Amino acid sequence: MNTIHDAVPVSLCPFKPDTTFDFDPLKSTWIELSHGTQLYNLVASYVVKNLIPEDVHRSFSVDVCPIKSDESSRTKLELGLGLFSFSDTNNKRLYALHQAIGSPLGLDYSVEWYKNLIIFISELGQQDHLVRFCDDIIKENEKTEIGQYTIFNWHVCHQYWNEESICKARVVESVVLPNKLKDKL
Repeated sequence: MNTIHDAVPVSLCPFKPDTTFDFDPLKSTWIELSHGTQLYNLVASYVVKNLIPEDVHRSFSVDVCPIKSDESSRTKLELGLGLFSFSDTNNKRLYALHQAIGSPLGLDYSVEWYKNLIIFISELGQQDHLVRFCDDIIKENEKTEIGQYTIFNWHVCHQYWNEESICKARVVESVVLPNKLKDKL
């Protein structure tokens, strides 16, 4: 950590360069995703579902998952802190560093640690690959299935629509509507 006039702490790297990794971070390309953003949540969820099985992954948490009509479990496994290796949407090995930084912060509604998620690819100049990976995750999240609909709620603090649940659609005959309107549907 560098300082300007010994008063303002400044970081030029989103991770400690002397941290031991399974790859050389200085010969890698990375993107940083800040906690609370929609993309952070989507990527963290993707990583935990696509871990490389032969690697050791030890840190997880669990939470209540949105109600989905085809799932029996109401809990979902989430990414804990640490380094994880996973396969991206093109079966290429990527690494995710999930970390909490600094001291707890008092916010309007809670006390939290600043967290971020850094996605590495162990090659230089691969920012386009990382952007395509994020685009693929967003597209997958926005897919819809015939016979289902998604219910969202607005996340006021982070300013995005959060998936609440996925439900089976009712047949139109079970809906009380004028026949002319049903015919249009």
